[in-house]
Amino acid sequence: MKNTSLISHAFLYESTNRDSPRVLLRLIEKSKVEDQLKPVTVIVPSRYCGLMLQRELGHVGSGLINVRFIQISELAKLILKSDLMIQEIFPFKRSVERAVLRKLLLSTNDPFRLFKEHPSLLDFFSRLFGKINLLPSKGFSKHRFGESQKIREIVDIYNEFHRIVGSKYFSSEDLYEKVCTKVIESPDLRINSVGKLIFYLPSNLSVAQVKMVDALPMKFETEILVGLTGDVNADTRQKEFIKRISGNYQLVKQKIDVDHTNSQKKVFVASDPRLEAKWVISDILMKSENNPFRSFAIFYSKTDPYQKIFHQEMSISGIPFVGPSSKKFGDFAVGNALRSMLKIISSDYDRKFVMGWLSNCPVSFPKLSKGNEYEHSLLNRISKEAGILRGFNNWENRLTQFIERESLKYSTDDFTHGRQIEAAKFLRSSIAKFYYKSIIFNNGDNTWSGFAELTVDLLKEYLVSEKELPDDELNALTTIFTKINELAELDALENVSKDVSFLEFVNAIDDILSESISRVGLTGHGVFISDQKLGLGMQFDYVYFVGMTQSDFPVNDLQDEALIDEIMNDAFGNGFSSEESNSEDNLYQLYVFKSLVNSAKRECSFSFPLYGVDSQQTDYPSDWLLEYVSGLAGEKIYASKFISLLDDTSDVEWLTYISSFEQILAMQERHGVIDLSDYDLTLTMELLKKDIPINEHKLLAGSHILSAAEMISARRSKIFSEWDGDVSNSPDLVGVIEKIFSNPISATSLEEWAECPYRFFLHYILGIRQKIDDPSEIFQISPQDSGSLIHQILEDFFEQVITKGEFPASNETWSKKHYEILYSIADENFSKAENYLITADNALWRHKKNQILTDLKSFLIEDDQLRLDFGTRHTLIEQRFGKQNHSDPDELDYWPYLEMDLGGQKIIIRGTIDRVDFNDKNEGLIIDYKTGRSDAFANAFKKDDFGEGTKLQLPLYSIAASQAKSYSEQKKNSFFAAYWFISESENFKRLPQYWRDLNRIDQTDIIKTSNVVQKIVRGVKSGIFPANPVTHDGNTFQEIHGFNQGNCRNCDFIELCPMDRSKIYKNRQAQYDRLKDYLSLKNLTEVDVDE
Repeated sequence: MKNTSLISHAFLYESTNRDSPRVLLRLIEKSKVEDQLKPVTVIVPSRYCGLMLQRELGHVGSGLINVRFIQISELAKLILKSDLMIQEIFPFKRSVERAVLRKLLLSTNDPFRLFKEHPSLLDFFSRLFGKINLLPSKGFSKHRFGESQKIREIVDIYNEFHRIVGSKYFSSEDLYEKVCTKVIESPDLRINSVGKLIFYLPSNLSVAQVKMVDALPMKFETEILVGLTGDVNADTRQKEFIKRISGNYQLVKQKIDVDHTNSQKKVFVASDPRLEAKWVISDILMKSENNPFRSFAIFYSKTDPYQKIFHQEMSISGIPFVGPSSKKFGDFAVGNALRSMLKIISSDYDRKFVMGWLSNCPVSFPKLSKGNEYEHSLLNRISKEAGILRGFNNWENRLTQFIERESLKYSTDDFTHGRQIEAAKFLRSSIAKFYYKSIIFNNGDNTWSGFAELTVDLLKEYLVSEKELPDDELNALTTIFTKINELAELDALENVSKDVSFLEFVNAIDDILSESISRVGLTGHGVFISDQKLGLGMQFDYVYFVGMTQSDFPVNDLQDEALIDEIMNDAFGNGFSSEESNSEDNLYQLYVFKSLVNSAKRECSFSFPLYGVDSQQTDYPSDWLLEYVSGLAGEKIYASKFISLLDDTSDVEWLTYISSFEQILAMQERHGVIDLSDYDLTLTMELLKKDIPINEHKLLAGSHILSAAEMISARRSKIFSEWDGDVSNSPDLVGVIEKIFSNPISATSLEEWAECPYRFFLHYILGIRQKIDDPSEIFQISPQDSGSLIHQILEDFFEQVITKGEFPASNETWSKKHYEILYSIADENFSKAENYLITADNALWRHKKNQILTDLKSFLIEDDQLRLDFGTRHTLIEQRFGKQNHSDPDELDYWPYLEMDLGGQKIIIRGTIDRVDFNDKNEGLIIDYKTGRSDAFANAFKKDDFGEGTKLQLPLYSIAASQAKSYSEQKKNSFFAAYWFISESENFKRLPQYWRDLNRIDQTDIIKTSNVVQKIVRGVKSGIFPANPVTHDGNTFQEIHGFNQGNCRNCDFIELCPMDRSKIYKNRQAQYDRLKDYLSLKNLTEVDVDE
């Protein structure tokens, strides 16, 4: 809108960005010549710019009396304040907007119907409507678009959206349009508190904003200060803005007579963004000795990854920083607690969400009776062992079964199992309590206000006391509660308030939690870190531009814009293009970039990383960076030549290449370190250069650097030390080992030390439990569970036929009835397994059941032949020698514990023999069922009858059987023994293949077995626990295609073991005196291990 003559109180000032603050101060002082109290309102590009100007200009001249700094949206609200209050309309809230749009999309038709619940469709419509709202005309009517079903559907959604929200909410563009209307149609418009308006560096204004600025002089004394960079391309849009509104404003060019010294320019390249950040922070620390942190600014073009990296590194370094926050409400502990709580309900109590809620959120729950809180690891392990997936009944039933199983193992002096039982009971009661409190979400008031009230109440009940929350968490919680209560406004909107589902409410909460908090830090009290667009109008002594790669500087995001282009062209003609829009945005980014470069008073640094955070693909410098590189080099420099300069930067004063963290440390050695960790590393480097042993420096005492250095040095040596398995000097070892051997032990525990002493140490000495997979990631029962299931089926089967006197004679075969009994028992055990094992009702489980039934059928056939060959007269099943745990009933026919005299020291061994057959020759056949592969056993027996100490079950079982009191009064029994691999995949192989190949147990065999056991016990008591990666066939540890090979295959403790264990094991074999017991088990003094 242009008047025929210029308005006398409307001025448009043109100045350089560097001079803009001084020009602004002159304009303010000029306005107050006659009245110091005259109000002046400065409209600034950002809140940060306003705060900085307020601080910088407030100390000059007479100060800033009755001057305020606001943004253009705040000015519009101020002008319309009375109207908005009367009409009771409010600015759009993101959560409300998305909730309405999500509701409309649920009933959308083709072509969007198939994607109506996909989050990206909601984001697409949100961006599309945002672009439409920026256009001069937003009118939509169906007849305009012919037969285009896609456009017609969008028109319906757009019009319905604005019909629902139009009477209650307004967009920012609507706000500026309303200001224009009010300025034109209100002859007596006066807002005394506003006073004179000064627009400071307006840029990138929308059509509605430009109209508003153009109209304001009709009622307000208005001045505009436009800043120029001096670059023709960068100033393009500013020149267009001046031309567009100059009809109402008198143009005045301002120049400050001050000689500006151009800031020094520097360029540096880092190998990746994190090193880039480290270098910047090190440089700031060096310069901060004589400069306050507020004189530094770091600008990036793309938020990811720089915002988070700099915030993390600054926090670690203890450097104060200011700028937009990288933290979302959902990143706070209270926000995470809210999200997890609702996810638990909406996911039907999915185990992952429940455990995440208990472990990562500040929720309150009871204490153990012994005064300690339940560790998350304990609760998590219990939920995994119980096989919980989801569903309240699943939690209730599986935890009950887990408690029953653990109770059978529990004795009054067994704290571990007692603690597990108590924790499982707590977990069960906690889930039940939460379930009955939250069930109302699915049965209660299905309104936005109802869900909001329930959510706030439930969160308050389960959160820790507000007194226990840090200030930032408490502030976040207050804001979250406010935003949740704002969702109640949706009840007043037509169509949105009806039949609100709990999932809709959860999605709305997710929208709230995905919002970022406005800012971090106090402006003027730290390093400013921001997207460069927010830096417009601000000035600093030192400015750093980071991430200046060709792909990211400037940001050029055309994601999903092709469809928006098509729609906008159909709706508003072929003149619209996202590429054109992005081109304009690039001009704006260039303008901001040049403005910030010019505003750097002392030094401006440009940097870019050669590689991304997780990428090994080389990136190239931005053209904007190359412009300054060419200026510094005095010649045109292209990307390829610039990269070649990095080969040697020693003669290039303005260029630094940071290729390693060691260079950062060297820089910190001269100018100060970033944090304590870097201090330790820097000091260590300094000592190494001077050939000073690092353990002699007092400042490194207790440092993790010293421990790490000692560990690396020890493991690289050939000395067997505490860093690789020698804990003989540990004062706590004796008590732990005495406890182990004062109780009955099993053959498998002895075998574990022979297999790998370090594994024994982790398992039995430290008590580390074996790793348990997440139940949701298990698709079929484990081999261990499968083996236990088959053992149980066979035990139940033999027990039934023996009890009923139906066990066949050696020359008889199993009858059809026996097969039916076996199948019936198998079905019963399958059903039980589905209650306590993770056996999802899927094809894999059905296949596994069929496989087990097939093996069981073949087992009876093979057993006919075995009984015939041996002449079996009767059979003992699951024969125990000694009680296995306190829950074993007293009435069982136990054989005595096996007591072994090991050179004056006795140990007691317990065990359960799967099966013992007897014939008329008073011979016994000990059978140990195996359901896995036989090759490991076959390789072991190639060495000796004891598999180098790793296959002790048969010898120990045979000795226990031969010494059993139950048979001592009879003619001395002769025992044979064999492992029987009871599956078709192993062809029902027996090792030894012919059971009579194993000599009868005599005194010589007992001595041999005792010698092996003695070496194992002596090794344990000596504190010798090296990690052994070598298998019986000589294969060593290596990782092939992500799978561990050698002796480490299928090890539960693989993540706790040194990666270079193969090399360490080879080096340790030189310490024969210390390892003689273990190496003699292996019948070797040296093993070839690949370097």
